[in-house]
Amino acid sequence: SIMSEGESVMVGMRIRPFNDREKKLGAQLCVDVDGATTLLQNPPDVAAESGKGAELKKFTFDASFWSHDGFEEDESGYCRALPGSKYADQRLVF
Repeated sequence: SIMSEGESVMVGMRIRPFNDREKKLGAQLCVDVDGATTLLQNPPDVAAESGKGAELKKFTFDASFWSHDGFEEDESGYCRALPGSKYADQRLVF
């Protein structure tokens, strides 16, 4: 169905931790968040090698959430923010 003029969609971006495959491949972090803005930039060595991605790219959403690191997992498996971190847990995101 087509949305009426009075409806809108909110878009949020959530940065998750690396999965096991990404860790095994030596993935490098190339994303950060600043408020509702998601920032993308190749790591310096990748940008130098490829000649691409050295410039910072900014994308603004209704919300950007950092969940890549800055957390600890409790005994139930729930990930909680460490003091002073910018980690966004499930409760904050939803």
